[in-house]
Amino acid sequence: MSMETPSSESLPRQDDPVELEAAEGTPTLPGRIPWLLRAVMVFSGSILLTLLILAATLSPNPDGVGTHRQLRIPFVAGAEEGLPACSFLVAFGKPCPSCGMTTSWAWLMKGNLWASASANIGGTLLGLSALAATPWLLVSGLIGRFWPGMPNEIFVIVMALAVMFTTLINWLVRFF
Repeated sequence: MSMETPSSESLPRQDDPVELEAAEGTPTLPGRIPWLLRAVMVFSGSILLTLLILAATLSPNPDGVGTHRQLRIPFVAGAEEGLPACSFLVAFGKPCPSCGMTTSWAWLMKGNLWASASANIGGTLLGLSALAATPWLLVSGLIGRFWPGMPNEIFVIVMALAVMFTTLINWLVRFF
Protein backbone atom coordinates (compact mmCIF):
# COMPACT_ATOMS: atom_id res chain seq x y z
CA MET A 1 0.00 0.00 0.00
CA SER A 2 1.58 3.18 -1.11
CA MET A 3 0.23 6.50 0.02
CA GLU A 4 0.45 9.22 -2.53
CA THR A 5 1.10 12.71 -1.31
CA PRO A 6 -0.57 15.43 -3.29
CA SER A 7 1.69 17.60 -5.35
CA SER A 8 1.85 21.31 -4.54
CA GLU A 9 0.05 22.01 -7.84
CA SER A 10 -3.04 20.04 -6.74
CA LEU A 11 -3.36 21.78 -3.35
CA PRO A 12 -5.42 24.98 -3.12
CA ARG A 13 -3.55 28.20 -2.49
CA GLN A 14 -3.93 29.08 1.18
CA ASP A 15 -4.17 32.82 0.45
CA ASP A 16 -7.04 32.50 -2.01
CA PRO A 17 -10.50 32.12 -0.38
CA VAL A 18 -12.01 31.21 -3.75
CA GLU A 19 -9.65 28.27 -4.27
CA LEU A 20 -10.05 27.16 -0.65
CA GLU A 21 -13.84 27.13 -0.89
CA ALA A 22 -13.69 25.25 -4.17
CA ALA A 23 -11.29 22.72 -2.60
CA GLU A 24 -13.75 22.17 0.25
CA GLY A 25 -16.37 21.05 -2.24
CA THR A 26 -18.49 24.19 -2.53
CA PRO A 27 -18.97 24.95 -6.20
CA THR A 28 -17.85 28.44 -7.15
CA LEU A 29 -17.11 30.21 -10.37
CA PRO A 30 -13.47 31.12 -10.91
CA GLY A 31 -12.60 34.42 -9.23
CA ARG A 32 -15.87 34.62 -7.27
CA ILE A 33 -15.93 35.60 -3.59
CA PRO A 34 -17.59 32.97 -1.34
CA TRP A 35 -21.12 33.96 -0.29
CA LEU A 36 -20.29 34.19 3.44
CA LEU A 37 -17.42 36.59 2.80
CA ARG A 38 -19.68 38.59 0.49
CA ALA A 39 -22.29 38.87 3.24
CA VAL A 40 -19.65 40.03 5.75
CA MET A 41 -18.35 42.58 3.24
CA VAL A 42 -21.82 44.02 2.54
CA PHE A 43 -22.64 44.08 6.26
CA SER A 44 -19.34 45.82 7.10
CA GLY A 45 -19.75 48.30 4.27
CA SER A 46 -23.29 49.06 5.43
CA ILE A 47 -22.10 49.71 9.00
CA LEU A 48 -19.38 52.08 7.74
CA LEU A 49 -21.86 53.86 5.46
CA THR A 50 -24.23 54.30 8.41
CA LEU A 51 -21.43 55.75 10.55
CA LEU A 52 -20.37 58.14 7.79
CA ILE A 53 -23.95 59.33 7.25
CA LEU A 54 -24.43 59.73 10.99
CA ALA A 55 -21.21 61.77 11.23
CA ALA A 56 -22.45 63.98 8.38
CA THR A 57 -25.61 64.81 10.36
CA LEU A 58 -23.73 65.96 13.48
CA SER A 59 -22.66 69.52 14.21
CA PRO A 60 -18.96 69.46 15.14
CA ASN A 61 -18.28 70.90 18.59
CA PRO A 62 -15.92 73.89 18.20
CA ASP A 63 -14.06 72.74 21.35
CA GLY A 64 -12.83 69.69 19.38
CA VAL A 65 -14.47 67.18 21.74
CA GLY A 66 -18.00 66.42 22.86
CA THR A 67 -19.72 66.04 19.50
CA HIS A 68 -20.69 62.50 20.55
CA ARG A 69 -23.01 64.01 23.18
CA GLN A 70 -25.47 64.75 20.35
CA LEU A 71 -25.98 61.00 19.86
CA ARG A 72 -29.04 59.51 21.48
CA ILE A 73 -29.61 55.82 22.07
CA PRO A 74 -33.31 54.88 22.16
CA PHE A 75 -34.65 52.88 25.10
CA VAL A 76 -31.70 53.79 27.35
CA ALA A 77 -32.24 55.73 30.56
CA GLY A 78 -31.08 59.31 30.10
CA ALA A 79 -31.05 58.94 26.29
CA GLU A 80 -32.84 62.26 25.89
CA GLU A 81 -29.67 63.95 27.17
CA GLY A 82 -27.35 62.16 24.74
CA LEU A 83 -24.22 60.18 25.50
CA PRO A 84 -22.26 61.18 28.61
CA ALA A 85 -19.01 63.13 28.57
CA CYS A 86 -15.79 61.14 28.30
CA SER A 87 -15.16 59.49 31.69
CA PHE A 88 -11.38 59.80 31.27
CA LEU A 89 -11.66 63.52 30.51
CA VAL A 90 -13.97 64.07 33.49
CA ALA A 91 -11.79 62.04 35.89
CA PHE A 92 -8.34 63.29 34.86
CA GLY A 93 -9.02 66.55 33.05
CA LYS A 94 -7.07 65.20 30.08
CA PRO A 95 -8.40 63.70 26.84
CA CYS A 96 -8.42 59.96 26.19
CA PRO A 97 -6.99 58.60 22.89
CA SER A 98 -10.41 58.66 21.22
CA CYS A 99 -11.45 62.11 22.46
CA GLY A 100 -12.32 64.18 19.41
CA MET A 101 -12.86 61.25 17.02
CA THR A 102 -16.58 61.91 16.56
CA THR A 103 -15.81 65.61 16.09
CA SER A 104 -13.08 64.66 13.63
CA TRP A 105 -15.48 62.54 11.56
CA ALA A 106 -18.14 65.28 11.67
CA TRP A 107 -15.63 67.85 10.34
CA LEU A 108 -14.35 65.36 7.75
CA MET A 109 -17.86 64.74 6.43
CA LYS A 110 -18.29 68.49 6.08
CA GLY A 111 -15.09 68.61 4.00
CA ASN A 112 -12.93 70.46 6.54
CA LEU A 113 -9.75 68.34 6.75
CA TRP A 114 -7.84 70.87 8.85
CA ALA A 115 -10.53 71.03 11.56
CA SER A 116 -10.88 67.24 11.39
CA ALA A 117 -7.16 66.73 11.95
CA SER A 118 -7.13 69.36 14.70
CA ALA A 119 -9.85 67.47 16.59
CA ASN A 120 -8.09 64.08 16.31
CA ILE A 121 -5.68 63.22 13.51
CA GLY A 122 -6.15 59.48 14.11
CA GLY A 123 -9.88 60.04 13.65
CA THR A 124 -9.17 61.79 10.35
CA LEU A 125 -7.11 58.83 9.11
CA LEU A 126 -9.78 56.41 10.30
CA GLY A 127 -12.51 58.46 8.59
CA LEU A 128 -10.54 58.61 5.34
CA SER A 129 -10.02 54.84 5.55
CA ALA A 130 -13.77 54.39 6.04
CA LEU A 131 -14.48 56.63 3.05
CA ALA A 132 -12.20 54.44 0.91
CA ALA A 133 -13.29 51.07 2.32
CA THR A 134 -17.06 51.63 2.19
CA PRO A 135 -17.53 51.60 -1.60
CA TRP A 136 -14.94 48.82 -2.00
CA LEU A 137 -16.72 46.58 0.53
CA LEU A 138 -20.19 47.26 -0.84
CA VAL A 139 -19.34 46.91 -4.53
CA SER A 140 -17.09 43.85 -4.07
CA GLY A 141 -19.66 42.15 -1.85
CA LEU A 142 -22.54 42.87 -4.21
CA ILE A 143 -20.84 41.87 -7.47
CA GLY A 144 -19.04 38.89 -5.94
CA ARG A 145 -15.56 39.84 -7.15
CA PHE A 146 -12.85 41.96 -5.55
CA TRP A 147 -13.30 45.35 -7.20
CA PRO A 148 -11.05 46.71 -8.59
CA GLY A 149 -8.81 43.98 -7.16
CA MET A 150 -7.92 41.98 -4.08
CA PRO A 151 -6.46 44.12 -1.29
CA ASN A 152 -2.78 43.98 -0.49
CA GLU A 153 -2.44 42.59 3.05
CA ILE A 154 0.74 44.57 3.72
CA PHE A 155 -1.02 47.83 2.78
CA VAL A 156 -3.95 47.04 5.09
CA ILE A 157 -1.62 46.21 7.99
CA VAL A 158 0.49 49.33 7.43
CA MET A 159 -2.64 51.52 7.32
CA ALA A 160 -4.04 49.97 10.51
CA LEU A 161 -0.73 50.47 12.31
CA ALA A 162 -0.47 54.03 10.99
CA VAL A 163 -3.92 54.90 12.38
CA MET A 164 -3.12 53.21 15.70
CA PHE A 165 0.29 54.83 16.20
CA THR A 166 -0.88 58.23 14.97
CA THR A 167 -3.76 58.11 17.46
CA LEU A 168 -1.41 57.09 20.26
CA ILE A 169 1.19 59.77 19.45
CA ASN A 170 -1.54 62.41 19.05
CA TRP A 171 -2.91 61.43 22.46
CA LEU A 172 0.51 61.57 24.13
CA VAL A 173 1.11 65.06 22.69
CA ARG A 174 -2.30 66.25 23.91
CA PHE A 175 -1.92 64.50 27.29
CA PHE A 176 1.46 65.94 28.18
